[in-house]
Parts: sequence; C-alpha cells; structure tokens
Amino acid sequence: MVCNYHGKKNNEIKLMNLDHKYLENTLDWYYMCAKCHKIYDYLAGLVGNKKVKSIPNLIKNLKQLQNREEREQLLKEVILKSLIKEHNKEKE
Repeated sequence: MVCNYHGKKNNEIKLMNLDHKYLENTLDWYYMCAKCHKIYDYLAGLVGNKKVKSIPNLIKNLKQLQNREEREQLLKEVILKSLIKEHNKEKE
C-alpha cells in the first residue's frame, strides 16, 4: 500500500488516533504508515523526542477543522515538513 502522507510504498498501514483517547469520533481516526504515525506522535507532543520539536496546539488545531479533507491536508503538511527537515539534516 502507498502512504497517503508521504507517498511512498509501505506494507504496514495502520489506523491511528489523533489524541490517543480512542473515542468513537470517526474524524479522529486516520490510516497512515508506521513512520508517519511516529512522526505525528512527536509533532503532537504525544511522545517525547529531543530531535523533533512538537507543534503547540496541533491536536487542537486539527480538531477545530470540520471535515476530514481539511484535517488530512494539515496532517500531510506537518508530516512532510518534518520529513524534509529530517532528510536535510541527514545530508549535512
């Protein structure tokens, strides 16, 4: 399968939840590869990482968006920015 967030083929696409509260709101659940899920957790501040700076209010900003397309667009933007930064640091 191809990950919707970074566009690369990945065999392991899983269901993830925006805030790890696992409520039944379907707008809070998204499919993404393990790598993007890990990056999202760092960016949202759900898991600590000294290399990846969390984005204040990311979860709040996502939940304020009313439809799935807007939320997916924001998710894609923040994940891709983080992947680009990570890639550029590896080149240095």
